[in-house]
Amino acid sequence: MKKILLIEDDTDLFALLKYNLEKEGFALSGSQTGKGALDLCRQVRPDLILLDIMLPDYDGLEICKAVRKDPDLLTTPIIFLTARASETDRIVGLELGANDYTVKGFYTPRQILAKIKDLLSKLPPSDTVPAPAKASTFKVRMTTDWGEEPRFCAELGLTQGHPCPHCNTELVLELFPDYQRTDGHWFTGHLTCTSCLKSF
Repeated sequence: MKKILLIEDDTDLFALLKYNLEKEGFALSGSQTGKGALDLCRQVRPDLILLDIMLPDYDGLEICKAVRKDPDLLTTPIIFLTARASETDRIVGLELGANDYTVKGFYTPRQILAKIKDLLSKLPPSDTVPAPAKASTFKVRMTTDWGEEPRFCAELGLTQGHPCPHCNTELVLELFPDYQRTDGHWFTGHLTCTSCLKSF
């Protein structure tokens, strides 16, 4: 039985999605606040996360970023459920690592269920999912000298190229400054497709 984690503050929508998901045979866990959402994700280890952005006590975008930084959760599909309908909001959500961006009021519960089933159908069987890669630390100087470039490229396989599994465009590595660390210049990164805007 697939596990769905629903984080949504709208009581009526929460109840409606809960009814339809359980009716379809999904095991549903959920919260109507953002507080403790990451801990709940770690506890439940869901197969998919339905995540509101405008939560009363937390920003859903921050929850998404935290999930994508967690080695045990980083491949978990995320569908944003939100009232934010602008193209900019959609791009930001997808760039942060969401697999789908669904605007409230434009999709029925059955359509949302179809999105969930489609994403879950693309996941490999649970017994074939590889263990998260071991984190590595590199000293890279962003000038003409790449420092430990050979080991950096070899461990990430960057010399081989990585096609996007959705559209076959070659992925690019995006690095973001980690301002929370004060012991040097640190970055977090992910592979991104410049065509379909999905991150991995």
